[in-house]
Amino acid sequence: MSTAFASSLRLLRAAAAGLAFTVVSAAHALTPAPATWPAGDAWAGKALYDTPTGGMAGPSCGSSNCHGPAANQAKKLANGNNKPAVINSAILKGTMTNAWLRAMTAQQLADVAAFTANPGVTGPVSGTAPIASLTPTALNFTQAVASTSSSQTVTLSNTGTAALALGAVTIAGAQASEFARVAASTCTSGASVAPGASCSVLITFTPAATGARTASLTLAHNAAGSPATVALAGTGTGTPQPVIAVNNNALTFAAQLLASSSALQTVVVSNPGQAALVLAGVALSGSHPGDFALGGTCVANASVAVGSTCSLTVRFTPTALGARSASVTLSSNTGPVTISLAGTGAGTAAPSVALAPQSQAFGLATVGAAPLTRSVSLTNSGSAALSLASVAVSGTGFGGTNNCGASLAAGASCTLALTFNPASATAHTGLVSVSSNAAGSPHTVALSGTGVLASMAVVAWSGTASASFADTAVGSISMPATLTLVNQGPGSAVLNSLSLDGAQAAEFLTGGSCVVGASLAANTSCTVTAALAPSQVGPRAATLSVVTNGTAPGNVALAGNGVIAAQQLLALSTTAITFSPAAQGDAVTPMPVTVTNTGTSPVTITALSFGSGVFSATPATGSLPATLAPAQALDVNVSLNANAASPGDVSDTLTVMTGTTGLSRTLEVRANVSAAQTPASTNVGGGGGLEVRWASLLALAVFALWRPRRSA
Repeated sequence: MSTAFASSLRLLRAAAAGLAFTVVSAAHALTPAPATWPAGDAWAGKALYDTPTGGMAGPSCGSSNCHGPAANQAKKLANGNNKPAVINSAILKGTMTNAWLRAMTAQQLADVAAFTANPGVTGPVSGTAPIASLTPTALNFTQAVASTSSSQTVTLSNTGTAALALGAVTIAGAQASEFARVAASTCTSGASVAPGASCSVLITFTPAATGARTASLTLAHNAAGSPATVALAGTGTGTPQPVIAVNNNALTFAAQLLASSSALQTVVVSNPGQAALVLAGVALSGSHPGDFALGGTCVANASVAVGSTCSLTVRFTPTALGARSASVTLSSNTGPVTISLAGTGAGTAAPSVALAPQSQAFGLATVGAAPLTRSVSLTNSGSAALSLASVAVSGTGFGGTNNCGASLAAGASCTLALTFNPASATAHTGLVSVSSNAAGSPHTVALSGTGVLASMAVVAWSGTASASFADTAVGSISMPATLTLVNQGPGSAVLNSLSLDGAQAAEFLTGGSCVVGASLAANTSCTVTAALAPSQVGPRAATLSVVTNGTAPGNVALAGNGVIAAQQLLALSTTAITFSPAAQGDAVTPMPVTVTNTGTSPVTITALSFGSGVFSATPATGSLPATLAPAQALDVNVSLNANAASPGDVSDTLTVMTGTTGLSRTLEVRANVSAAQTPASTNVGGGGGLEVRWASLLALAVFALWRPRRSA
């Protein structure tokens, strides 16, 4: 072979290799495959499946020489449904050899994958896109060093209208190696989440050291906002600790009509720790706490065993239009966790009339005596101003006044003061009529009463016929108010009925010695006790009515406020502290701890105590006792007296004591103390020893005597 020929052959081979590289690169345009695939369009995918693209030769996927119509091959094509990565892999392996398929872009492959999942598509779908929703966005662990926690769950939901394709799922950060994904997790790289579906990641924590440990979980996807991130935080401890974890730290309610209640939403509270979790309190706060109602088994003083759960239910009943928000805080022996609540009050703004009671019976009234009085409350229960055209009282013997004015704001109330003063001993009827701009106008209250002669018993309340209650915590009962009913004669009187009326009548309790059906002798009395038991926050009101076969006493107005219960709670800035190694005789720098009042009521710190004299604790400023207002903190210095400790590991428990029975907090304190160092002896005189410098001189002298002897 000539040199010129060999040279030409080498050039030809090089050109062929270059051409082959170009062709292979074009055929493998998606090598490597993208980390995250775009959302697919099924209608665009149908066109690609049925007709070759780019003017390239070769049968379409829908031809009889290939797969055929997608609807007939649903089972065979299922592996590629919404999975462009699977189709791309088949092309690269040579399973699918059409040249036009090999030239597809990532978007085109995603469109074909969307079509095989929806072969019946009949037209373009506008606005299709996946939407990623991640809950919760943070996980917290507390775990003993070198042990593994129970898993906590993160849920990734696709609330959009196209498949959500997952890319890399990774854990990174300072202590990433101490957090791990459980094999049972369904959110994995390359997975696809259909619209309306979800997947989950299960995380465990295995601390390698005590103290704070952090990392983050990242999930890449093809929706807006990628990647989604979850903050991972853990605390390594030396002793078993509880952990409070929630499956959702934010609840959002759909638009809800005013004065109507939503379906319940549930938060699951779990204890993936190593000791029992005790809930100190469950409290609503924020802008509109009265629009949300709590229930479930997660209540104050509930205990959640290791690995167990309790449930917190929330219902939304908007009292006004627009955005409504609040938060619920669960306080525990391992610290608080807060869940945000949000909803929207919906409906066309309009006034609405609520009259309570809707009928008013005056009972028996003595002809010629002072008029009997009753009251009716008028409330605008709508969402717009109520314009009052007139409030009229009709019927012989009936009259009344009101303080309503010409307009009543949404949610406001006024009072109709009614009277009955019969001129004859007969039955009387009347009517209150309220004309307004509310639907259903006019609104009415039926009135009735009977005039009797003076020989009937006169029954009346003694003193003020009203009762106002102090602010009362929701779920509790107020101190009772006592009302006295007197029969002034002549003759006895029978109590025919005793009733409560009004918007919140169910939130008042009655008792006492006045019994329906009993006879009350002339010049004697009985008592009615009333108490407030609010179920919601805000003003609560009702009317107490008594009917007898004698004259009728006036109505009694009952009023009070439901409030959020005051809670006394304490939190420590850490669950354990460890001093650096020290020796007996060392001066050890104190370590700080912060005590915070996380409740809604003042707490008095009375003592900081240890079981032994090795450790001590004192306030950084001031002295004890110290009263902390809500959200106020007390800085404490914890000291180590190394001289009081025996050599080795020492530990004790700091107890933060308060003036409230059952309210205290504890903190483990640890240290390692070594024996005092003994100075080395120089042995200068007195013991027959030689100082080092004299020993060195003696050695030099011996060497000097020995060396001349060797020379000889």
